Amino acid sequence: MKRTIKLIAVFLIIFITISLFPLAASANSAEPPMFTVMVSNAPEDLQLSLRLADGTQYSANVIKNNPANDTFYHFYSDGGLFFIGRTELNEATLVVTTGGETLEFTLLGMQNTYHRLVTLSLSNRTLIPGTPLVRNAVLVVMRIVLTLLIEGLIFFAFGFRSKRNWTIFLVVNLITQGGLNIIFSNPNMGMGGYWGLAYIGLEIIIFLVEIAVFTILLKKEPKETKKHWWKAPTYAIAANTASLFAGAYLISAFMIYY
Repeated sequence: MKRTIKLIAVFLIIFITISLFPLAASANSAEPPMFTVMVSNAPEDLQLSLRLADGTQYSANVIKNNPANDTFYHFYSDGGLFFIGRTELNEATLVVTTGGETLEFTLLGMQNTYHRLVTLSLSNRTLIPGTPLVRNAVLVVMRIVLTLLIEGLIFFAFGFRSKRNWTIFLVVNLITQGGLNIIFSNPNMGMGGYWGLAYIGLEIIIFLVEIAVFTILLKKEPKETKKHWWKAPTYAIAANTASLFAGAYLISAFMIYY
């Protein structure tokens, strides 16, 4: 048992290290907005603008929805904010107009980064940096549970029944899928429109890790006359292929658009 735990630890440490410490690369791409406001279930008449300390006001020039009905209001530098620094942006006010009512929120104390993301809650009348922690936690749990259900059904269909094999299945998937979903729930990763490439790259790593781990650690079931070498890797490929598409849909449905 100790040998099994050590093998799991080695493979998972490699996976976590590769996932959490990606190599940096530079490339030309479209400029991200300087400031983005995310609103869930935004009303049709909702209008957002930034008012600087000198009274100059800039309207959001891009609105984009994801399948979860989050709306993103972007403020780009080419919309007149090119020469606005962080100090001026800190002193700016977000002006919100909807239903004949106007709300104002100061940006002082918000993210002091190149690209800022804030979440506006009209029901609570609050403006918070980033996205709500509860939202991120719920999404991570939802995606992990869905993955475990899909891969668990396939695991069962492949004839795995013993408690030992199910324990290995749960431990490996909780760590690999948990790490993957935590990464994609972090808006500071800055993947933007390239999330698909990052997702496929990480899934390939998970494919390889799980094929190796399951092939080595999954044992012959009590009622089997002999262990089939192809069973574990075939399961890993089938299960991860199914969860890849399900996970891709959920990630895209709740993706933060920059």
